[in-house]
Amino acid sequence: MAFNILPTGLVPGYTYTASNMSFPISVFPEITAAEASATSGGDIRKILYGIMEKLYTSMQALNTVDRSTKMLIGKSSSYDSSVVPNRATHQYTITFINDVGTQDVAAE
Repeated sequence: MAFNILPTGLVPGYTYTASNMSFPISVFPEITAAEASATSGGDIRKILYGIMEKLYTSMQALNTVDRSTKMLIGKSSSYDSSVVPNRATHQYTITFINDVGTQDVAAE
């Protein structure tokens, strides 16, 4: 089976109109409705972390042969137990293989 390039392949519930893209908050376990709020309690760091974690875990959940070969998502983590509370540092890497002439993601 090949990689499903549709947005719903990695983020179920994705919808769009001519001017908006939308994702249900419930798809992102790391983000609460309050953290996604645009007016009070919102936290862009939590939103971006939740999106990255979802993209990473969704890609990892696919069989290796079903993953994209032109968009790679990686994650590395380190832990610091010398501070209280303990801390984890997560780094995400997204690599796109682009066609040079168009600078667009290459076909799978």
